[in-house]
Amino acid sequence: MKHISSQPDAAKFRSIVVVILVLICISLFLVYTNRWERALEDVSVERVINNLNSALSVTTYQYIIKNKQQSLVGLDGENPFVYLAIHSNLPVNYYGTRDSKDNDVNGGWFFVKKDGLLYYRYKDKKRIRAYRVKFYYQDVNETGKFEMATDRNYYLKMEESTQ
Repeated sequence: MKHISSQPDAAKFRSIVVVILVLICISLFLVYTNRWERALEDVSVERVINNLNSALSVTTYQYIIKNKQQSLVGLDGENPFVYLAIHSNLPVNYYGTRDSKDNDVNGGWFFVKKDGLLYYRYKDKKRIRAYRVKFYYQDVNETGKFEMATDRNYYLKMEESTQ
């Protein structure tokens, strides 16, 4: 009875099969590594947004304490990293204010003043997310504008924008 190992070229066949299996394992590893990297980058973005929301809350409370609530309206659409810098450290991948969202930023945050938007460009340069500081309030007398004497529940919050 002949075994496969006694056949001519059996060693070559085994070597080819092993190489193919190793290549399949490497390609699966690279696919899953890429997915994990994107997921970690998403978590990092959400963490920065949460930190910005905390800084905006502190800023809101400071304005209330100083009785400058009316000035909160002017912060709508402003660069939120200004307020984060007061209370915490800026992310290492914050590149400041840019003229447009079409720039060379690779994997980082930047603010475009004319849009009033904070952008995050992913490291793959294919995806970009936009956020803005939004002033929310309960318009009690339904005038369509903020009036400190009558309106309530005012706060600043980061809002994702559709650009």
